[in-house]
Amino acid sequence: MTLPPSDTTETAAAPGALANSSGPHHRIALRPGATCTYIAFNTDVPSMTEASSGTIGNVVRFTDEERRFAEGVPGFAESLDALICWLRDGSGELPLRLVGEGAGASLALIGGFLLPRVSFLAVDPVPSLANAEDHALAHPFWGEVAALAAHHPGHQLGVTAISAWDPAGAALLSRDEFLPPAFGTVIELPCRGSGMTYLRRKHALLPLLEHGSDAVLELRNQGVVGRLSAFGTRRQFRIFHDAHVAMSGKGGSARRRAMQFVEREPGWTNPGWQHLRATLLRRENLLPEALAAAELAMASGAEAVEICVQYGRIVLEMKNGDAAPRAAKALEPFLRQRGIAELRDNLLALV
Repeated sequence: MTLPPSDTTETAAAPGALANSSGPHHRIALRPGATCTYIAFNTDVPSMTEASSGTIGNVVRFTDEERRFAEGVPGFAESLDALICWLRDGSGELPLRLVGEGAGASLALIGGFLLPRVSFLAVDPVPSLANAEDHALAHPFWGEVAALAAHHPGHQLGVTAISAWDPAGAALLSRDEFLPPAFGTVIELPCRGSGMTYLRRKHALLPLLEHGSDAVLELRNQGVVGRLSAFGTRRQFRIFHDAHVAMSGKGGSARRRAMQFVEREPGWTNPGWQHLRATLLRRENLLPEALAAAELAMASGAEAVEICVQYGRIVLEMKNGDAAPRAAKALEPFLRQRGIAELRDNLLALV
């Protein structure tokens, strides 16, 4: 992908000064005294109350959950090229801070590669799982991301964050070669998907947006983020990813293949991996082994509702009164979610 000349007519919004506007898939809100412009793709940006440093920024938010920006932004930019051209010509003179999650992260990366005066935060740029054989990432314009990254230098103002407990994150972390320097500083997040929610909960979103790689060291020291390979090796992440792909298959051969992967790394403490192991073992009715895997997942993954729910269900199925109090207590932060209060009450009935 290359940018056409500045006088292109592809963009739906005319070049010039940034102005307030809104539509089904976009919102532009100007803030008095802004010193930058946040561009968010399929996510939100920090509110003014979160900006403890006093930074004020304009906000531009684009959404396209259905087509994942493969055709630009419906009703605003008719193509991906048109959207990138608007970011260059129509987003004003202030520095841009791009932030996106999933397909939006891929778009933030493209903007970071092509545009001047830009910083970016790309969270979980893995919108779909890879093929078990070639580890290719299926996405409408992932090929553009990879091709552009291969020909761009390192990005000092960019951060790419990957959820290391998630099978989709494992698809990216299992690649034979590390991500190229154009992806900026690559960090791993100790969470199972929803990386943006995790960063916001840990009050790390704004520091990463404002300070980029300069904020990473402090966040690492706080245990909020990890360096690349902090939560597993490429080999382990490849097994994680391939086991998930095999688990999604149908028939006895797929189940046997999935169980072969489960047996390769029984002691790896990555909570997402142990959660997947527990799922497979429970499906095969190997409940004692499933409970052991679920307990390993709980050791450092009790903030993830899926991990707590599965642990509770295994304890309930085994009628394990000794483990029931811990399982019930782990569910308390999630009681407002459907069905969890009932599971908690059933566990307490075992005591």
